[in-house]
Amino acid sequence: MTLSIIEKVPFKKAMYIALLIATIVNIGVSYTHTPWYGNQNTQSINDIKELLGETKTSFLVDFQGYQGERIYSRAVYSYAPIYVNITTPNGWYDHAKENQYLEMLWGVKEAKTCEEFNARTGKLNVGSLIAFKERCAFFQSCNWNIAKEKGDFCLATRE
Repeated sequence: MTLSIIEKVPFKKAMYIALLIATIVNIGVSYTHTPWYGNQNTQSINDIKELLGETKTSFLVDFQGYQGERIYSRAVYSYAPIYVNITTPNGWYDHAKENQYLEMLWGVKEAKTCEEFNARTGKLNVGSLIAFKERCAFFQSCNWNIAKEKGDFCLATRE
C-alpha cells in the first residue's frame, strides 16, 4: 500500500508549510497593492512646511481647488505637532469624536458666509489656516490677515 503525499507529511509540518505559503502570498499582495510614499521634498510640501513654521496657533489646512501633486492633509496634521509644536482640531481619529464635532470641523471648508466660517473656526479655537491661494481671498474677506504667501499657498491668521 502506498501512502499519498498528504498522508506522508505530518499535520504539524503541513501547517507550518501552509503558514509559510500564506505569508509569502500576503507579502506579494501587499507589495503589489500598497502605494509607495510620494516624494516628501516637493516644492509644495516645502512651502507648507515653511508656512507651518510661521504658525503660532491651532491650525487647519484647506487645499480646495489645488490641482498640483497630492498633499495628504493628515500627514500635515501629524507633522505639525511633532516638528513645529502646534496643535490642530483635526487629526487621524475621526471615529473617536462625536458627530456634532465632526460636522463642525468639516463645515469649516463648506462655510459660504463669513459669519458661519468665523463661528465655526472660533468654536474650534482655530487661529491659523494654511490654504491654497484661491481660498485666501475668502479668508481675507472674513477679516483674517494673510500673514504670508509661499508658492501656491497662504497662511491666514485671525485678526
